[in-house]
Amino acid sequence: MWDLIQRLYRRRSFQYSPVKYPGGFVRQRPLLHGTLRYKGQETEPFKLLIDTGSDCCCFDLGFVQQALGMEVANLGTAIFCRGIDGDVEAYSYPAEIYILELDRVFKVKEALYYDLGPVKEYIAEGRGVLGTSGFLDQVNLKISLAKTFEIS
Repeated sequence: MWDLIQRLYRRRSFQYSPVKYPGGFVRQRPLLHGTLRYKGQETEPFKLLIDTGSDCCCFDLGFVQQALGMEVANLGTAIFCRGIDGDVEAYSYPAEIYILELDRVFKVKEALYYDLGPVKEYIAEGRGVLGTSGFLDQVNLKISLAKTFEIS
């Protein structure tokens, strides 16, 4: 039991990763790698941007549909929300996210699934964002201007 507690609460440091933006310039961003799980299926690992300004975890609807066979009809009623790209039609549905670097599963009560559109270019492969509700509310995050971040 003690080993489990130490593993879950151990502080880990990570280097920022380069993300290429439209126009060719590169910015350093806090990225982790993870998978989404749904009804016994799991995506291949992909990059997830840690976004302290995002209220929730968000995933590209097209990617999720293709990788996991999620049907829009199973995601419930569409809601409208405002994001960096303006108003979007999204679907709210629980998510199970496995973060490889932390060897930990995060159960998210309400993740948003929508066409990330132009935002895809800004979030490293355009597949997902780890936001406040569902990720940051379950970890301690320290971001440094020295291009590192720590999670415990």
